[in-house]
Amino acid sequence: MKFSSKHWITLVTTSLLCTSVLMAKPLDISQQEKDMRIMRGIITSSLEESKEDFPGRPNVKSTYLADQGYLFTIRLNGLSGFGIPGVAGWDGGRLELDIPEIIEEAFNAIDYDDVVAPTPPEAPDVVDAITSEFGYKQSEESRELQQKLRELREEQRDLRRETYDLSRDVRRAKEAEERKAIESKLAKTKAELQQKKEAYNKMLGNYKTERLSKQIRRSDKAINAIMETICDYGQTMRSMKKNEKLNLLIQGGVTADGERESQMYIFNQKDIRDCRDANKLKKQATYYTL
Repeated sequence: MKFSSKHWITLVTTSLLCTSVLMAKPLDISQQEKDMRIMRGIITSSLEESKEDFPGRPNVKSTYLADQGYLFTIRLNGLSGFGIPGVAGWDGGRLELDIPEIIEEAFNAIDYDDVVAPTPPEAPDVVDAITSEFGYKQSEESRELQQKLRELREEQRDLRRETYDLSRDVRRAKEAEERKAIESKLAKTKAELQQKKEAYNKMLGNYKTERLSKQIRRSDKAINAIMETICDYGQTMRSMKKNEKLNLLIQGGVTADGERESQMYIFNQKDIRDCRDANKLKKQATYYTL
């Protein structure tokens, strides 16, 4: 039986493909997995050493990407809300909360509006129960702030009711002199209500500004702690090749602009190996947010 050149090419190609399949072997990444396991433990320990700064247990995961490098994903649980007071109000029959991130997420990130309605007696207990469930404890200063905000809401509630009653009395007044006296009292009540509202908004605004400032500081401190860990121990990842990268994805932190975004840092193997300064290493990294 004669074969044409076309048949011979087909047979040779098929033979080569079969040989390639038989020779293919799974990549041994046992050393990379060992390196990642050790580094996960070191990063976790470095963050857990300071419970006051990083209250939530960090969630550290890692993956090896062949010919690309390592991907470490770090979730800073409970970081951005720690040490911030919880306050609650009642508006139109629904509970409004402005409390730490870990609790806000559980309530679909409900935030403050211009709350001026009454707070039901059970509201403080609800907040205390929630914060206790999440392992969050309020300081005395936090409770004082919560109490002041609650008092301002209650004062606004009373003034709104008085405003409503006076407005009704104006409509019902039969004598011009009587109507004028009621209108004068109504104007004073409205002015007082506006003052209470402005005081409330200012206090709440200051609270939110301070909370954001604390979130940024804690987030930055956590990221710097991670950088120091990589600088000090990154060279122990001996299986990392020269052309590979260390990709660091940090979730749950807050950027310098106060945004809650995932932050990606990408390091060269040489920069990690030669690191003597964590701040310099951070600046050398390729950085962007997701």
